[in-house]
Amino acid sequence: MAANLIDDSKRFFGSTWAGTGETTLFTIEAGKKAVILEFMACNPTDSSAQFSLSVVPSGESNADGYRRLDEIDVPAKDSIIYEVFWPMGAGDFMSGKQETDGALSISVNGAEVAV
Repeated sequence: MAANLIDDSKRFFGSTWAGTGETTLFTIEAGKKAVILEFMACNPTDSSAQFSLSVVPSGESNADGYRRLDEIDVPAKDSIIYEVFWPMGAGDFMSGKQETDGALSISVNGAEVAV
């Protein structure tokens, strides 16, 4: 990884999360490597919301065996922030699922460099 996280910082995903089935949120491009440093989830609804996330190696499926966060509850009208260190290589992807369609807005941040 490059030493300059400011120049190499990237928001990999930032949006209201749609759907409830397992969904690919983003994939690391060919010729790149990355590290995820922060995951945030905001639940503006009146009910708690639950999600799970996986970091899946290139060529694999989004099986539960790659879960990094599993069945995490975000209370109603609240947010959570995880500081993490999840290295990812070209073709690796993050997938996830939530229990309630559109309940969560999420942001996945880190750094990405060319290899």
